[in-house]
Amino acid sequence: MGDYMEGPARLVRISVAAWQSAQAMAGQPGDDGHGAGGGHPDAGSAARQELGFAGIASEDGLTDTWKQALTVVAEPQIVVRLTATYNGISGQSTLSLAGARVVCVHRRRAFESTADGGVRITGTEPAVEVSLFSTDDFWHGVRRILPPLPQLRAGAAEATSVLDADSGVDAPEALDVARKCTSQVTAELAWNVGGTPRGWAGMWALRDDQLYSIRTRRVDDRPAAVVVPVQAGHIAREIGFALTGALAAAGVRGGAA
Repeated sequence: MGDYMEGPARLVRISVAAWQSAQAMAGQPGDDGHGAGGGHPDAGSAARQELGFAGIASEDGLTDTWKQALTVVAEPQIVVRLTATYNGISGQSTLSLAGARVVCVHRRRAFESTADGGVRITGTEPAVEVSLFSTDDFWHGVRRILPPLPQLRAGAAEATSVLDADSGVDAPEALDVARKCTSQVTAELAWNVGGTPRGWAGMWALRDDQLYSIRTRRVDDRPAAVVVPVQAGHIAREIGFALTGALAAAGVRGGAA
C-alpha cells in the first residue's frame, strides 16, 4: 500500500506461482498464508525462472539467504498478521519471526462494501511482496505496508499520552465509526510459551483524520464495543509493546520498533 523511504534489507515482488515454487523447493506446502496454495511447478518452469531473476534461487537451488527466510516462515517463533483497508484495497500481511529475523509476505485484494455493511472481495492480486528485515527494524518494515496515512505510519514516540477507555464511545456509535472509516487496521500476534499458545490483538479505525482504537469492555456483564480516540503512533506503540513481550518470552534479543 505504498512505499516508505526506509526499506527492508531484502524486498522482492514475485508471482504467487513463484512463491509456491520457492516453498516447494524448501519442502513446504505451497501456501503463502493467504490461501494461495497450489501445485509444485517443475524446475524448468516460468516460476523457477522468475525465482532466478529475483535472486531467490539458482541452478543449485535456493540461495542461502532465502533458504534461511523460508525456514523462518516454516518454523516461526512469533507470527504477526496485519490487515489494512484503504481506498477499496485490503492489504493482508503475515510476518514470521524467528530469532532476530523477520519475513513479511504481503498481498493485496480489492473489495467493496455491501448494502448490509459487510465487505465483498472483488479481486485478488496474482503477486506477493516478500520482504526480509530484523526485529530491530520491525516498525520500518511494517509501516511501508500500511496505507500512506501519517496517523497510521507514525512511530511509537509520537503517541505521547494514553486516553482512558472511559473517554470512548460505546456501541452502536463505535460500530458506526468502524463502518464509515477512511481506513481500518487489525493486528494479531501469536506465540508459544512452554507449550502454551499466547496471543494479542488490536484494531484501529481512521475517520475524519482522527485515529480510534476499537476495543471491547463489559457493560452489564456483556461485551460491548467502544472506540477510544488515540494519537498518531498508537498503532506502532501498541504493537511494539505486544511484540516486545512476545520476543522476551521467546528469549529473542533485539528491539521491536
